[in-house]
Amino acid sequence: MAAVSCSGKGGDTLTLYVGTYGDSLYKYEFNPGDNSFRRLAAAPVPSPSYVGTGRESGQDVLFAVSETGETSAVVSFSENGGTVTRTGICGAIGADPCYILEEPVSGTLLTADYTGGSISVFPFRAAQAGDSGAKLTGERIQHFQAVGSGPVAGRQESAHIHQLKIWKGPSGTRHLLASDLGSDCIRTFALNGSGRGDIIIVPTEKDFSCGAGAGPRHMEFNLDSTKLYCITELSGELLVFNVSEDNYAAGPASVRLEMVQRTLADSLHAAGSADIHIHPTGRFIYTSHRLAGDGISVFEIKADGTVSKTGYCPTGAHPRNFAITPDGTKLLVASRDESAIEVYDIDPASGQLSPAGASLRFDGFLPSCIIIAG
Repeated sequence: MAAVSCSGKGGDTLTLYVGTYGDSLYKYEFNPGDNSFRRLAAAPVPSPSYVGTGRESGQDVLFAVSETGETSAVVSFSENGGTVTRTGICGAIGADPCYILEEPVSGTLLTADYTGGSISVFPFRAAQAGDSGAKLTGERIQHFQAVGSGPVAGRQESAHIHQLKIWKGPSGTRHLLASDLGSDCIRTFALNGSGRGDIIIVPTEKDFSCGAGAGPRHMEFNLDSTKLYCITELSGELLVFNVSEDNYAAGPASVRLEMVQRTLADSLHAAGSADIHIHPTGRFIYTSHRLAGDGISVFEIKADGTVSKTGYCPTGAHPRNFAITPDGTKLLVASRDESAIEVYDIDPASGQLSPAGASLRFDGFLPSCIIIAG
């Protein structure tokens, strides 16, 4: 692998974790000052297409899915200097997991199993005295199987859970939202709602429609979590929801979504919209699009939380996932079929993107996920 960088001022470096459709997960150092990359470590694992870190708990936690069809797995890792070492693996999981997150209150990892159309829950423990690192501590403890379909032939023959997000209600309750691309809905769950043993997620039976043939894929909250933004893969739309909490005298509170806007993000209707992220200032939102005219759409977020499209920036082939640096100056794109991570500058006034002229190119691997750890 070779790193190509521009000249420029040095600065504080960031740690990147890169998931791939290859045989390894990678750890890199990125310098936003001169757009340079330096490889720090690699951990062998088949197709670690999505990587997660313990952001919510603040723990030194690293984990990934291994997206390999019926042989898929979830994997935990420890880090020591220049090495990343596997500490646990579990193969009792739905086919082709494509997203993973930590639920720190219950000490679990949750995966969105795309082909399996399910959510899997695993026991997990951050590093403790005497441990080699954070690790999975047992087999899957809960499995939710979604049932549903949509009208798009070949894409919506069954449920396809694509992403999971945690929402904290004003009353202190915690909720899980799951985008179901195959069933055209966002499913909601109470977290630890029953308080019984290994039951971590409790379905509320409140599924919020995104419209027939939409194919909801990835979601993002605004800075105060009062709005939810969802990019739909098949219809190429950006959906905006009000988020609130329903309280009932009997039973736990549940999350409520109210759609307030739907706007076209992919004007070419390529049915390949992928990822979504909000700028750290909360002023701009970005969505990635593949299969035709590959690139990133730029939106301005208005005072009422609705959006207006203000620009589009072409990228390399198949921009599956992207990440924004914490200072909001750079956007890094995993252009899968380009075998590269590309760097783009963000204009602080308009939010528009321009190529920085730098990229990290891989030999024989397809980058699919970028996580910035700091």
